[in-house]
Amino acid sequence: MVEVTDINDLDHYLTLAEASDAADVTAAFEVLRDGSYRHYWAFDKGLKNLGISEGCCSLDTIDGINYCHPEYP
Repeated sequence: MVEVTDINDLDHYLTLAEASDAADVTAAFEVLRDGSYRHYWAFDKGLKNLGISEGCCSLDTIDGINYCHPEYP
């Protein structure tokens, strides 16, 4: 749940940084988002290793936030 929230926040701030033409900030946020993607997939694998076959998608949507993101790189 934390990683999806982080990715959503970083996507928002990336849009602002790109609109401000702040290449250094954009690059930093992209690195952070890539780390969050890796963490998401690590948690997904960990859940599957514990026998939760749907991994992170077992959370589905909670309070309007979708935690299932098979489209993440």
